[in-house]
Amino acid sequence: MTITLKEICKTYDKEPVLDHLSLSISKGQTTCLMGSSGCGKTTLANLLLGLLKPDKGSITGLDTSQIAAVFQEDRLCENLNSIKNIAIVCPKSVSKKQILTHLLEVGLTETDSMKPVSELSGGMKRRVALVRALITSNQMIILDEPFKGLDTTTKGQVIAYIKKYTQGKTLLIITHDKEDVALLDAQLIEL
Repeated sequence: MTITLKEICKTYDKEPVLDHLSLSISKGQTTCLMGSSGCGKTTLANLLLGLLKPDKGSITGLDTSQIAAVFQEDRLCENLNSIKNIAIVCPKSVSKKQILTHLLEVGLTETDSMKPVSELSGGMKRRVALVRALITSNQMIILDEPFKGLDTTTKGQVIAYIKKYTQGKTLLIITHDKEDVALLDAQLIEL
């Protein structure tokens, strides 16, 4: 099964961002989306999420109610701690202990997890946002520049976490780094 985008067009202020774009994304696999800045990668993600509608074209094979995302900005509730930021998207059956286990897997300590996220570094916030997306049972996950703010060691730890919790799911990662394609055993789509 695939998600198919056919002849997608999207313009902003009369400037075309996506012009008759057609592509397929394999379900249950990891795909990296690459391209130069401003070529429409984030616009494409927003179309898949249902946050934007194409001016022309169609998207088929997609259930927008089953998608989790990490945007370019972390979109966390700054006054809440990491655990509460994640708990607000989880079913009640997901315990605080389970959330903490996930946070530990991406290198955050229990002490870090109890601080308001406003007190965390950019890389720490990024990891909270990633856990929040991956802990859900959604079948598709879109990650827009998920590794920004992460050093090499932490990035490796986060990639292992992503691979562990996205097996069998459709994962679309927007990146500028070709190395990510190999590290994630991903298919590559270049815009």
